Amino acid sequence: MRPRKDPGIRREAFIDAAKGLFMERGFKGVSVCDVLDAVATRSSSPSVFYYYFSSKDELYRAVVETVAREYVADFRGAFASDEKGIEERFTLLVGGMRKSLAASRELIAEGGTEENRLLILDMRERVTQELAGLWSEFLSTAGLCAAESAHALALFVTGGMGELLFSHMVGGRACAEDDDELVDRLVEFTLGALGLPDGMRERLSNMLRGHGKDR
Repeated sequence: MRPRKDPGIRREAFIDAAKGLFMERGFKGVSVCDVLDAVATRSSSPSVFYYYFSSKDELYRAVVETVAREYVADFRGAFASDEKGIEERFTLLVGGMRKSLAASRELIAEGGTEENRLLILDMRERVTQELAGLWSEFLSTAGLCAAESAHALALFVTGGMGELLFSHMVGGRACAEDDDELVDRLVEFTLGALGLPDGMRERLSNMLRGHGKDR
């Protein structure tokens, strides 16, 4: 019989608590009881946990998927199928990068321990997969590359972004100035990888460099 749900504890509460614990201690360092202790205010019964998740592994996957979904959400506007020009799309992309980095500053600051590197890698892989799909469709429909090459180029771009972001996170670089430097590099390398005409690449680079910095 399926355990009864405690209406006072929502599924999202377990995910939020587990995210912090996994980042601090890594997967192996966190037990179901740890998550219950971090969440429950009235009851720490394991039945509440198992109403939502069959195991700690399922909770871990939910954390990874949630973080990836939240990260990618900041970019969906740039890839929406509408009449945006390339300048507006890249402006939205850069805005999404900065917003995600700012919102994840605490996560980044905690990302330098050996225990949580697996979590960061899993999140990176999930984000890369999600973003690659958006990039592939954008590159093809915008005519920035041949349709048959769009997916490969999308993986190249998003994989490179993911590697730079991973290095940023595990290095514990979490101040605004470091975020700005990372975003400027991502812009430079992405524009280069897309093989845009020199004039367009230079125009976009000048327009986007430092765009949206909070000073």
